Amino acid sequence: KGTKVLHDVISSLFKESLIEELFKPQNMHNTTAVRALTDKLAHSSIMRLSEQSMNMLYDLMAMSLKYQLVRCKYPEQLMDITRNHILSMRKMVIDPSTVAAIDSFHGRLESKYSSLNNWEMMGVHHTLLKFFQDKRVQVSIFLQRGLQLKSGIIVRPPSDVLPPHFEQPGLIRYLNPDGSVTSEKRFPIAHTASLHSSKTPITTLGLDMYSSQSQAVTSSP
Repeated sequence: KGTKVLHDVISSLFKESLIEELFKPQNMHNTTAVRALTDKLAHSSIMRLSEQSMNMLYDLMAMSLKYQLVRCKYPEQLMDITRNHILSMRKMVIDPSTVAAIDSFHGRLESKYSSLNNWEMMGVHHTLLKFFQDKRVQVSIFLQRGLQLKSGIIVRPPSDVLPPHFEQPGLIRYLNPDGSVTSEKRFPIAHTASLHSSKTPITTLGLDMYSSQSQAVTSSP
């Protein structure tokens, strides 16, 4: 039954009518609209939840996504997180039509958002964070791993990897009036982050939080 529930919910999530509606230019949905859509998707299968269980499911989903958004190291990483979501769902289904629908959505998503520059992705990130800013429900797995305070605030440790296209701090450039560089000088700093490179591991954010790989990466020291 669990497998059928997953298949039914994912199939409903990637219905063409819903995808077309999501890709229409529009303002950010409010909490009421998002909750209504979540309820509809959850009950699109044989699964039936009481109001209390639905509240708990929604809170868990919302806090899990907020955790991923807060832990996102730089705006462009939003795409990596979203790809993890999509590929994880794709592995859960076997129906060819649902797989095709997921692949179609993935293609449209890449086409629309992969070309956005860093400032545009920063705007997307800020909008999503603003939506969840007042959501502070305690989640046991976060509390156990030291990823959340008892107040409900998500813990965000400092990053030791600079975002793509960023330079290491400590460089002074001297410019001419026309903006051309005349000379450069570096000064020592106590600590500097390493540069992002193609060898930097893809984030585990967006993967199954209960997997051993995710636990090894997300657990706080």
